[in-house]
Amino acid sequence: MRAIDLFAGAGGTSTGARSVGVEIVASVNHWPVAVATHALNHQATRHICQDIASVDPSSMPAHDLMLASPSCVGHTRARGREASHHDAARATADDVLRFAEANRPRAVVVENVPEMMAWARYRSWRMGWSDLGYRVSEQVIDAADAGVPQHRRRLFVVATRTRRPIAVPQPAVAHVAARACLDLDGGGVVAVGRVV
Repeated sequence: MRAIDLFAGAGGTSTGARSVGVEIVASVNHWPVAVATHALNHQATRHICQDIASVDPSSMPAHDLMLASPSCVGHTRARGREASHHDAARATADDVLRFAEANRPRAVVVENVPEMMAWARYRSWRMGWSDLGYRVSEQVIDAADAGVPQHRRRLFVVATRTRRPIAVPQPAVAHVAARACLDLDGGGVVAVGRVV
């Protein structure tokens, strides 16, 4: 399966997708440091370092899956959701629809903070997927439930060109305490029981 990663950052989503056999053929991010980091870990990927609003979606290589993590700045409680200067950050979600309309991948996975669902335009944004012929499911998943040593709740919107929506399975792994990954006595980081 071939995928593009929008708002790719340093590449965590790309790395996760690659670990299950997905080929990341292109990534887009505006921050040069993040793009350089992504490029070190995903050398075969085409890297585009520019504001997504100025990227022509038809320039993307053929792909079956689109991964996207639009800006959460305008949604998160940490930044004050209602501030009007966050409108541009919230609107980056519209770029995901624009890319889907131009490329029609079979599946799209959008990751954001759960507060995105409280966005005044969320309902119309979600309906945009239906207008494009996608079936949509929404799940809020805590990374701790997948064995990550931190509580990090995220919204996953999955849009597919299928008869019925496809839901991301809820992980059910035992929680791992952060102290299990830290060497509190000597200054190292513990990786699977050994200090690195």
